Amino acid sequence: MRASLALAALLLAAPAAAGGLQVPCVVTRPIDGDSFGASCAIWPGVTAETVVRVAGVDAAELRARCDAERTLALAARDYVAAWTGAAVTLTEIEHGKYAGRVVARVTAGERDLAAELLAAGLAVPYDGGARQGWCP
Repeated sequence: MRASLALAALLLAAPAAAGGLQVPCVVTRPIDGDSFGASCAIWPGVTAETVVRVAGVDAAELRARCDAERTLALAARDYVAAWTGAAVTLTEIEHGKYAGRVVARVTAGERDLAAELLAAGLAVPYDGGARQGWCP
């Protein structure tokens, strides 16, 4: 909770609406296919631990309703796990509506996590509205 508050304070203090805010982070642990734990450098010499939801995508849930969804959820989580230890940049950061996490675009150099999840078939586009079902 403190990390999200620190990031929220940073968002209030910076011109985030202008899209210029870039927060360097390291992926510390996968949670599922569209969220992960991160250690972020929010000020010089100050880091904060937070949970990041990847903006623009929805992945299958680990608490699946069917085997097909669970299989996709595990594959998506494993894909995000491959980013563990990666230096990433958060941009377009917003305070998430659930569990005190932040929602952000996640990139590592030219790589965009959301685009890669979509290209791999491990996520679908998501705009914050109703989520699609994953079970047949």
